[in-house]
Amino acid sequence: MLRAELPISKSIVNRLQILHALRGELMPLPEDCCDDILTLHRCLEAVIHNTEQQPMTLDIGNSGTAMRFLTAFLAGLPTTDVTLTGCERMQERPIGELVVALRQLGADIDYVRQQGYPPLHIKGRRLDMSKTVSLRQVPSTQFVSALLLIGAQVETDTTSPYINMTREVVDMAKHSAVPIERDWSAAAFWYEYVALWGGEVLLQDLRLDSLQGDKRLADIYLEHFGVSTEQQEEGILIKKDAVKTEEKEKTRVIDCKDFPDLAPYISVTAHELRIPIKLVGTESLRVKESDRIAALEDNFQRIEHGQPVMLSFNDHRIAMSFIAAGYAVDNTQCISKSYPQLLRQISHLSFVVPYRHGSLPQTTIESLAADNIVLIDDGGKGKKTALQEGVKQTATPYVWFSDADVKRQYFPHLLPQIIDECQADLYLLPLTMQGGDTLLERLEKTEYEAIQTLTLRSAAQGRPVMCSGANLIVRRDCWLEIADSGELKNDIPSGDDMFLLEAAKRRHLTIATLTDPRLTATVNTEPKLSRLLRQRMRWAGKAPHYTDPDIIRCATAVAVINILCILCPPMYIVKYFIERQFIKRDSWTAVLLSLVYPYYMLACFIGGLIRKNKW
Repeated sequence: MLRAELPISKSIVNRLQILHALRGELMPLPEDCCDDILTLHRCLEAVIHNTEQQPMTLDIGNSGTAMRFLTAFLAGLPTTDVTLTGCERMQERPIGELVVALRQLGADIDYVRQQGYPPLHIKGRRLDMSKTVSLRQVPSTQFVSALLLIGAQVETDTTSPYINMTREVVDMAKHSAVPIERDWSAAAFWYEYVALWGGEVLLQDLRLDSLQGDKRLADIYLEHFGVSTEQQEEGILIKKDAVKTEEKEKTRVIDCKDFPDLAPYISVTAHELRIPIKLVGTESLRVKESDRIAALEDNFQRIEHGQPVMLSFNDHRIAMSFIAAGYAVDNTQCISKSYPQLLRQISHLSFVVPYRHGSLPQTTIESLAADNIVLIDDGGKGKKTALQEGVKQTATPYVWFSDADVKRQYFPHLLPQIIDECQADLYLLPLTMQGGDTLLERLEKTEYEAIQTLTLRSAAQGRPVMCSGANLIVRRDCWLEIADSGELKNDIPSGDDMFLLEAAKRRHLTIATLTDPRLTATVNTEPKLSRLLRQRMRWAGKAPHYTDPDIIRCATAVAVINILCILCPPMYIVKYFIERQFIKRDSWTAVLLSLVYPYYMLACFIGGLIRKNKW
């Protein structure tokens, strides 16, 4: 079972911040607040501390809550002179109805550029709260909430759980402390996660008796996607139950008017489960951090055309809804707007890639650095030393390390579930070879096929004898303990993967092989014979230093078969049929590879023994 820490509810906290500010004080904030909360707090702090009433400009970025709440708050704050602006997208989001209502109360607000849109120039004055303002068919319920928070009398035909929450918070604040809850909107990420991937997630400190309207999430995901919700003392436990097959063909209609922030998660969940749905009440999605309807349509098209990276449109809800489904997005930083803890929670591991000094072109270095990989230049000290330095730079429980020419496809939300199921210390990941059809490339592919088959079969028997081409996930503390003990043999070039496997087996660590197709790693090189010979000589050179009996027996069997093939040509036939059954390889080059490979390996073995201390 996974445990997820949700952020505090920005809806409740931001309403409380305005109520505190109306009393001339700043609300103390808990730790790990999202960007929307911090933005409003920063602006209120600047206003409260502006004792000389100097004209000022407040930039709220892309925080719609801050724009609406501050507009009403500043309009009723006498002697203030503020220009309220935001990012380019914020200047495209309408605010005209709120300005009209505030002007009815006597507010002095002018548009700096386009009528009906930010930026706004606000000169604060006392507002006439005896009047009742009317708001009809507003694009955002925050217009109503902004007026209610400053004590205005509002007549509206708009009903919403958010408006009800505002009334409850205002009323509770008059008589007692308002409880700060965990955020139900953020919980949508985990409901989608469970709906698509299964398992169980405990949403810590979340309550079903919440003030937040987005708690409807529980009913929606139970009814349409088979995710059940159970209130426990520590929080809410969600898990996947069966969805009736016959119901999948039926188009479900979901009215999102009262919970528009949930629409992206519901849409992506239904899309991935191939459940037909029709969302109504989605008009406000057009004026969110992005045009969310257009954003969803664009990304669904990208999926249909096989494009690997989804576009976030700098919208936290769009980014999180596609990350929950296992897709990469072009911008994860926008997630901190509402859920800053998320990336830390789903990133249980760091990537570490050591490389030999001068061996990588600058374009490759820049590409790897952009993928948040800890990339370590050995500076001539050796890749094992660089690897050790790289692991010490990480802070995650697990470390995934591989070579620079390995392409990783990684869905960060999968690993917590896998680790929770396996509870292993070391994970071997099959590494596949991609490339062309030249004889040399087929020779290298044959080696990778053999390694992967051997890795999977021996690991399944509980006696692993190979690692997958230095493509491993290992518990960071285990790796550091082994490295500090000298068991990785830094004086011997290469072989960190095999020496690590030996040390793990000696220490009786738990070893698992990951075969989930969504966790993949491929190497795509253009092999040259000189490079292959050097690399295989290193393999042979480190072979005499192995101590694990399973590895020694395996290496001996391979060597004996190759020598017998050279000394006794009829053995080629036996070798071919063994490989055909063992590796499932029956291409037209199989016979030729069977003839070439024994000589190739013998040359590498002799070269490795002769030069084992010179590589």
